[in-house]
Amino acid sequence: MVGFRQSLLAAAFAHAVHASVHSSPLIAWSSLSRPTPAQSTADAVFEHWMHSGEVCDFDAVILVNQQGLHTSDLRTLTPSSPLFQLINSAASTIQVPSAQLSVEQSRETVTNDLSRRCGSRLLYSVSEAHGLHKEDIYGNKFIVNLNAPAMGLSGNRRQQMDVVVTLTGSQLAGEIEGLSSAFPKHLVIYSDWQPTHSVLTRQEAPVAPSKKVVGGILKHYQLLSPGLIISLFLSIFVLIPVVLVGIQALSSIKSPVRLDGKMLAEYRQKKNQ
Repeated sequence: MVGFRQSLLAAAFAHAVHASVHSSPLIAWSSLSRPTPAQSTADAVFEHWMHSGEVCDFDAVILVNQQGLHTSDLRTLTPSSPLFQLINSAASTIQVPSAQLSVEQSRETVTNDLSRRCGSRLLYSVSEAHGLHKEDIYGNKFIVNLNAPAMGLSGNRRQQMDVVVTLTGSQLAGEIEGLSSAFPKHLVIYSDWQPTHSVLTRQEAPVAPSKKVVGGILKHYQLLSPGLIISLFLSIFVLIPVVLVGIQALSSIKSPVRLDGKMLAEYRQKKNQ
């Protein structure tokens, strides 16, 4: 069997022209010796292993998600790394350097499909799997969702990835080896499980162009709106007359008071005389 590193490098070169910034590698390996798909594509892997009846032969299907994973990151694995040795020693292995997963190939869709077809039970961690008793495992099927640390996107990506891939590979290999003891017949699929459709939807969402309003300032800012015209009409023809009538009423009330005061003064003057 061709070594994992050699086959990955050869496949990466052959598929380099098809790679894009929205794609990530997909690696699938199994503890069972099974024929691998003739084509190294995500559709071929899912059609051959996930959509066939053979997927129910596995005790567990382990879905490993690592956001930001690229083919160049996996090429940094050394032959002595635990993850490299784990993949290279698998009975069946296939690598897809540039995989663009659709929404139908998301982890949620795969989980629901396996639960329906195989009656698989979902597990979220290695500790949860180790907590199972032998009688719980015997005759049952499981899906294990593992999340590896996300790859950074900083400018110093290469130096960062060498460290992250090494640490992630050792941790991931240890977790999968622990699961293999509980589930001797297992299938592992390792990729960035974020669907390409959701990435493109966020990045290519069209921005509605601003419409330029033709006309003067009154039309641009809609100053002469129906509400404003009605308010002006009420102010001019209703409020102003009411204010004027009120002023006149107050004037008529004050006039008798001034006359009464004058008459009272004349009366007092005559009385004093």
